Amino acid sequence: MNLHSKRTKTALIYFLLIIFLIAASDFLYFLFDAEFFEATMRITTCFCAFLIPVYLFRNRLKLYAWLLFPVMLLVPFSICGIIFFHLPVTTSLVLSIVNTTKREALELLHQYIIPVVIVFFLSIAVYLFLVKKTPSKISARLGLLISGCSLVVFLILPFFQQDYIRLKNSYPERLRGNIYTTFPFSVAYCAKSVYQDFRLIKDTKQERDDFRFNAKQTVNNAKKQVYVLVIGETSRADHWHINGYERNTSPHIDKRENLISFPNTVAGACETEYAVPQIITNVGPDDFDDHYRQKGIISAFKESGFTTYWITDQIDRGHIKMHEEEADYVYRLVISPEENVTLDNTDMQLISTLRKVLNEPGDKKFIVMHTMGSHWDYKERYPINYDVYKPSEKTVFARPSDFSQKQVLINTYDNCILFNDATLDSIYRVVDHQRAHSMVYFISDHGEDLFDDANHRFLHGDFEATMYGAHVPFFIWYNDSVKNASPQKISMLLDHKNNKIGAEDVLHTITDMCDIHFPLQDSAKCIDRSSFVDSKQRVMSIGDKVFTYDSLVKMAAKIKKDQ
Repeated sequence: MNLHSKRTKTALIYFLLIIFLIAASDFLYFLFDAEFFEATMRITTCFCAFLIPVYLFRNRLKLYAWLLFPVMLLVPFSICGIIFFHLPVTTSLVLSIVNTTKREALELLHQYIIPVVIVFFLSIAVYLFLVKKTPSKISARLGLLISGCSLVVFLILPFFQQDYIRLKNSYPERLRGNIYTTFPFSVAYCAKSVYQDFRLIKDTKQERDDFRFNAKQTVNNAKKQVYVLVIGETSRADHWHINGYERNTSPHIDKRENLISFPNTVAGACETEYAVPQIITNVGPDDFDDHYRQKGIISAFKESGFTTYWITDQIDRGHIKMHEEEADYVYRLVISPEENVTLDNTDMQLISTLRKVLNEPGDKKFIVMHTMGSHWDYKERYPINYDVYKPSEKTVFARPSDFSQKQVLINTYDNCILFNDATLDSIYRVVDHQRAHSMVYFISDHGEDLFDDANHRFLHGDFEATMYGAHVPFFIWYNDSVKNASPQKISMLLDHKNNKIGAEDVLHTITDMCDIHFPLQDSAKCIDRSSFVDSKQRVMSIGDKVFTYDSLVKMAAKIKKDQ
């Protein structure tokens, strides 16, 4: 072997280091979780995939290294996602990015701008150095050896999957799965999945338009009727005082008459985009895709003669927007980041719109309110006079991933709940002032992780489902008119207040309480009936996994036991 050949092989290491840099984020993710086998699988898949073309570029290897530049632009962000948020690229992460407003993104990212910029420029600098050191060409024999061995290993990798024996998928499906779960191919796969979701929403529009509940209000209630469904955001059931929390986070609704809390309620998912459709349509985690072809609760009320409204201060896209647009009137109170307006009071601003809607002509109104609730950034969700639990983020800088500031984050989150309580109480007062036959339903889309165990999870959605992200508050308030007209239904609600409730019970219960009936209505899901059956409380998670809430509780107990 001549000196030039030795130098070429030595220089080839620099090219291999470029591929290692690309594989670093996935490798770090699984190492952090002590999943060493999976870390080995991912880094091997990445190396093989990028080494297979080496023979084709044997005379232009440096050019091949330059062609990897677009991939390198993604690497710093993937590394930062793993280091700061412990988040790999998933479909729900891509969906969250698509559905996030500029303001929401800035709320989260402004605290990480400096480290992200440092990682970005450091990664690009290392990449440029490695490209410079990469040889311009290698011998045909060496190129063939690298490409051939890489191809062989790449093709046999699916047989080493840990669950190979129980997998029923074909070999091509397992091979594709190996690629789709490896960065950077996972980015393209997840982006494609989100695109297909939006494409399916568009392609199924005619089916939704043709869908009919065939709903009718069977009781001819001559009184004015006002029914409101408030869909909260990122609210945990166990951080409400009314559900037993030690802090007095619900001073208003604690004292409100005619209000029932259902403390054993579970969301259908820990991500807004997947959780809300399970509240407002007749689907659950096991048949979620059916909601593409169905209308939601808005249409059931429309068919029953109600004027319908959707009031929100969120940007609802995709899975939610297609049902939002069923309403007769949609009010989107989203403040542009360019406007010189604080976001502290947006949920209270919804109430001004609610008051306006209630004062419009019409005796039968159904209103959905989708609030920002306790969505990060917590300190932006309430005004300073609700900064009761201190120190909070109003005065102390704390990133959502900063475990050392756990108590600051919890204090700030609890202040959000305190403000949510005041917002709900204001809604009750405004509705009650109408002197109509009225009910207000409140349920959060999902909960939140607050460093509850050794996994140190925070925020929500892009981790696997947890009991903390799935356990949500659910309240039903009714005025005296409903109490006097439907004493048996109220009695059933009280009898079932401690039963297992799921998001899939909401549509059936609300319509039944309002004397609206339709062929698809399931009496086993009507909490106001003696025929009600406990929910199986199934929860969607990333990767199309579905868990029961009981299994999530057991997982949490095991983690705490092992601490």
